[in-house]
Amino acid sequence: MTSSLATDISYYLLILFTGLFSGLFFVPLSVRIALRMGILDLPDSRKVHRSPLPRMGGLGMYLSFLTTILLCIKAAPMVQGIALGATISCFTGLVDDLYQIPPKMKFAGEVLASIVFTVVSGVNLPGFGDLFGLGRIDLGVAAPLVTVFCMVGVSNALNLSDGLDGLAGGIAAIAFFSLAVLAYLSQAWYSLVLSLAGLGPTLAFLRKNSYPAKLFMGDCGSLLLGFLLGAISVRLAHGGGMHQPIPPIAMATILAIPVADTLWVMGGRLRKGENPFLPDKTHLHHRLLGMGLAHRDVVATIYVLCALFGMLGVAGSHLPEHRLFTLTILAVTAVYTLLWLLENKAQNLFRTKYGKRLHHRTQVPRLLLHYTGLWLPKALAIMVASFFLPIFLIGTGNRTVGYFAVVCAVMSLLLYPWKGGRKEMPLAHAVFSMMIFCLVLFYMATPSRPAWIPSYLVGVEAAMLVWILPRLVYGRKMLYAIPSSFELILILFTWVVPIILAPQLGIPDEIRSLLTQSCLLSLPILLFFKQSLRRHARRNRNLAGSFILLFFAIGMINFLR
Repeated sequence: MTSSLATDISYYLLILFTGLFSGLFFVPLSVRIALRMGILDLPDSRKVHRSPLPRMGGLGMYLSFLTTILLCIKAAPMVQGIALGATISCFTGLVDDLYQIPPKMKFAGEVLASIVFTVVSGVNLPGFGDLFGLGRIDLGVAAPLVTVFCMVGVSNALNLSDGLDGLAGGIAAIAFFSLAVLAYLSQAWYSLVLSLAGLGPTLAFLRKNSYPAKLFMGDCGSLLLGFLLGAISVRLAHGGGMHQPIPPIAMATILAIPVADTLWVMGGRLRKGENPFLPDKTHLHHRLLGMGLAHRDVVATIYVLCALFGMLGVAGSHLPEHRLFTLTILAVTAVYTLLWLLENKAQNLFRTKYGKRLHHRTQVPRLLLHYTGLWLPKALAIMVASFFLPIFLIGTGNRTVGYFAVVCAVMSLLLYPWKGGRKEMPLAHAVFSMMIFCLVLFYMATPSRPAWIPSYLVGVEAAMLVWILPRLVYGRKMLYAIPSSFELILILFTWVVPIILAPQLGIPDEIRSLLTQSCLLSLPILLFFKQSLRRHARRNRNLAGSFILLFFAIGMINFLR
């Protein structure tokens, strides 16, 4: 990896961390403001939460995004246009959160934000490309009008997807990440930095919004995220600077799930002669809940779908446009066909058969479960010590390793829910997934590591699996193997590095292989910790503190060598 590439990556990480850390300040601040102003989301027949929650998380994301672009990005017309449009979108949503304005007024605010962006930035959607294999579809003089229409459509898609804890934020985070990868591959630098500036605050918000949520984004957040995704997509399609225009169908594929859900729901309302903007319970997440899936499983399912479409959009950006369009239509059709089949043919599959299979206790001797539970604290201490042991045998690396370790320590320190109890365990386990991956990566990538380290880690993981598998299968603990929404996002981002980014970053195949091995080795360790710690907040805090001290120690040793 060249020094210039390392400098570029450091700059991009600076933008991401600026958005993340400023979001960790502004998002909790928005909670206090919402509570003081009485801006609460009250339960009703459509909603799944049962107690009032503050709904001004979007204000914290807006302040964080604005801080990031002011500190880290040159004020070019593109940046000015997106800042002004984001301000109008957030203000429109905030007024709606305060006074419940009519849909027409909210729609007018979305249109105004899109018009301001296109006028100030000078960016328009030039056309739709060769979608049908019959030639390019150019918009000509209608380009500004169609651009505003498409951006408003994306804003409404994100707004309508905000129905479950962590759902809209997770969809936006996956889309930001996919757009950032697409921008990097196309050398669209402004789109890349703006995507990272949007991703950081979104991750900070998800820390408070993942199930069970303590905060909602409100319309000020969903309209803001929808506007940002629409504006960045239009910029990628417009081209300019060093990069050529990217086919609009690539961005449409990345956003296919929320957009398709919006079109499906609005079409159904119009067929019934109803107002397409009025709320109902026909969204994708409502239908999955109706099949018996749990809240967190619904969110995780939609995350996986969005990630798959994101990878399809990135990987298919170099395909002929009509071919990617066909693949996208077929994939969306397959998703909704499968959903229809499950609703009509196996309506109670997840509620009955699947649930009984997970919770049914077989005739395996209860003594096995009793003694594994009795010896669990000692086994946990032994396994943790075994996992940490290689750090004292590997030796030192270099300053890059030290920098990496300190960044891991700071992120873990800020993201971990130190004051949280049982309800914060999904977030705690998400942070554990990040810490475990980083430590395994350190073991695998340090130049001075002994050759036996991979075999040693495999042996430790085998011992962990032997210990926990009986409890997972027979002890009603299988649900602990299912990742939480925030945890799933971190895992998905981790896996994209070796699979998609490594070849484009010029990383040698050897290091790419190490990244892939680190991903694979991290999963059994995470499963063991999740099953062993479960909802014991004190044990989780102690282990998190041990990880952070270890990362700081690694950083200091490598900085001072």
